[in-house]
Amino acid sequence: MKLLLFLLFPFSLFGVTITGVGIGSTPTQAKQEAILDIVTNIGGDFLASFEKVQQVENGQVVQDNKKKVSKFQYNYPILNPIFSKPKFIDDKYQVTAKIDTKHSKHLYIKKLKQLKKSIIHYQNEAKKSRDNVTKIFLLKKVFELQKEFDRYFSVAKVLKIGHLPSPPTSISVVENKIAEINFQPKHWEKFSWVKIRLNPDRKILKVGENYQILVKFSKPCYFYTIDHIITTTGISKSYLIEWNDHLEGVEKFIIRVPNSMINKWILLGNFQVSEPVGDEYIEVVASQRPITSLPTYMKIKQDGETQYILDGRVYQNIDKLIEYRQLTPIDEAVGKIHFQSRK
Repeated sequence: MKLLLFLLFPFSLFGVTITGVGIGSTPTQAKQEAILDIVTNIGGDFLASFEKVQQVENGQVVQDNKKKVSKFQYNYPILNPIFSKPKFIDDKYQVTAKIDTKHSKHLYIKKLKQLKKSIIHYQNEAKKSRDNVTKIFLLKKVFELQKEFDRYFSVAKVLKIGHLPSPPTSISVVENKIAEINFQPKHWEKFSWVKIRLNPDRKILKVGENYQILVKFSKPCYFYTIDHIITTTGISKSYLIEWNDHLEGVEKFIIRVPNSMINKWILLGNFQVSEPVGDEYIEVVASQRPITSLPTYMKIKQDGETQYILDGRVYQNIDKLIEYRQLTPIDEAVGKIHFQSRK
């Protein structure tokens, strides 16, 4: 249990010192708490309070929490911490831990150089690969290594370590490359009876610009829509778009296309580009049979707004949806579109 926490960022000719205090029933536990204090103070932790969270599988609520408070903590790596001698006070051990620029500088630079070298290696291998399965595997390696690079880089910046290796890429750039491969026509070219486009018909839209999403089907059907968003700030989420807020269950997300509307462009809605900017991937999944189940999602109500979020990052959800559709009837089809928003 964390009982005491403070942070010192003294500036000197030698750089920065970050100090944390931990208290525990054993010296080892006290040291662990002291490290957690440093991690918390570097990245901070924050609370996300949701009014209501439901997990829905096949249209059935399998978990329902009316109130949920989640605590998130950044996983920052601490290299070469210096611990004080444990003190036994009030039946507890107290330990002070610190890291500073002078003693940690060479370790962070060395680690970042190693990670950058590995990232560039896998990037080059991915570029050379002509097989998309292998390319995606290599890009996922790049993604995980870049996340690790970012964590070390963040601590090094707080310590004001100079002459750091520059980031070789960013997780949003890598994730977009993975998503783009999965959005290539060869994954869905047999599903030619679903089309989707934007108005204006451009690949890049600017903040504040209005646009429309239109779809066209060559067969009568039922469909639902999934929106995947990867922002330049690293946010990555997928969610089901609710079209019928007056209905319940699966019907909230389903639109029926009758015979009279086939081979005609159908306006799904009017939208406006807002921040944060990034890449957006929209999937329209259609079936000639009534749709009775959807991918598992979390119904989250926060600040009066309800969203239906798929669990995982975008590149993971796109993979899951490809697998999900492989198990569905042959009369299902999917239309996809990718566009970018910019300031």
